[in-house]
Amino acid sequence: MKKQAVDLLKVPANRVAITGPTAFDRYFTPLSESRENFLAKRGLDPHKKTVFYAGHTSIVTYFDFLELVFKLQKPGGILADCNLIIRPYPHQKVADWSGMKIFRSLISQIPHVYISDPFEHSNDLFEQMTGEAVDTSSDELHGILRYSDLMINYFSTLGLEAAICDLPTIHIGYDKFTYQISPMAWSVTGAHNAHNQDAQRRAASQVVTSDKHLTQAIEAYLNNRNLHQAERLEYALSECEFLDGHATERLAEVIATTSPRLKRKQR
Repeated sequence: MKKQAVDLLKVPANRVAITGPTAFDRYFTPLSESRENFLAKRGLDPHKKTVFYAGHTSIVTYFDFLELVFKLQKPGGILADCNLIIRPYPHQKVADWSGMKIFRSLISQIPHVYISDPFEHSNDLFEQMTGEAVDTSSDELHGILRYSDLMINYFSTLGLEAAICDLPTIHIGYDKFTYQISPMAWSVTGAHNAHNQDAQRRAASQVVTSDKHLTQAIEAYLNNRNLHQAERLEYALSECEFLDGHATERLAEVIATTSPRLKRKQR
C-alpha cells in the first residue's frame, strides 16, 4: 500500500507511516478461555479436530458445501470424526434469506456442528477505544480462528486473519451450479480477481477447483496442520508489517507527533 501511495498517488515517501492494522490487535490479546472450554460450551468435542466454514454471500454455495459435508460425514469419511463450525457471511441479505433457515435445519442434523453468529463483534476496536471493559473470552471469532484446525473460505479478507492466527486455509475457486453465462459463478469470479491472484496469498493456502481437490486439501491439512505454516507467516507479515498487537499504540503515537494542534498542547 505504501508503494501504491508513493508510485500512483505521488505521496512523498517520508509522509507515509506504517503502523500495522489496528483492527487486528484483538488477535494478540490472549484468550482467557481454553480450547476445551471454548468448544465444549458450544456443544463441540474438544478431542476432535475442528473445521471452520466461513460462508459466502452467494446463497447457493451453502448447499454446495452441505452436499459435500453429507458425503464426507459418512462412516470412514474425512469429516466423520470432526467438529464443524459454520459462520454465515455477515450480511443482512444472507441472514434474511429464507433458504438459510433450511440450511441451518439440515446442517444441524449432523453431530458436533455449531453455527456462529456472524454479527458478533464483542471485542472490536470501537469498544477498546471507548474504554469499555472487554471480555476477551467472549470474542468468538478470535476463539474460532485460534482453536480450529482448518478454515474453508471463498477468498474473503478472513483469510488474512486466519494467517495471522496460523490457521490453515482452503479457498474454494469453483462453482458447482452454473447456467448459460453463469451469473451464479461467484467463486470462479472471486478466484480470478486481481487481488486474489497475489502469489503470497495463494502460497499461504490451497485454492481448490473441484470437489475432489477440496476433499484432498481437507485431508492434507487435517493430517498436517503445519503444512504451509511458513508461507502463512510470510503472507501475514507482508500485509501487516507488524504482528505484535501494538498497531493502535503506533497509530496514536503517529497522530500525537504529527498533529500541529497536539504538538502545541504538549508544549
